[in-house]
Amino acid sequence: MMARIMGGIFRALGIVGPAAAEGTWTSYISNWYEGRESRQWIDKNVDNTDGWAAFRRCSHNDFRITVYKEDFGPDTNVGTETMQCKKGDSQDADRVYFGDPGADEYHFTLKSSVSGGLDVEEVQVTY
Repeated sequence: MMARIMGGIFRALGIVGPAAAEGTWTSYISNWYEGRESRQWIDKNVDNTDGWAAFRRCSHNDFRITVYKEDFGPDTNVGTETMQCKKGDSQDADRVYFGDPGADEYHFTLKSSVSGGLDVEEVQVTY
């Protein structure tokens, strides 16, 4: 009981940080149109940490992406978010959080029509 109380105090004071993510990858998007899929990643769920995807320096804002779990047959929708990605030189990132959906293989798909294609200088996925 005392260990649980002390652990809560340490977390509240910021002495103990959040659990480290199991994996991460960084890439970019060039000339994507609706329906285009990202590379896939395998989450072994050894860390019980929520996953997220961050988008920096986009050619468009206000586009939607959906994270999917790979399945035999139609993939399972884990969640859809509208991104308000910053244009230009901004270092700010817009993140879509997809929780801790369990051990499996995942990807995201562009679900919005974007005029002229979507370009994103940096995409980071952490799971």
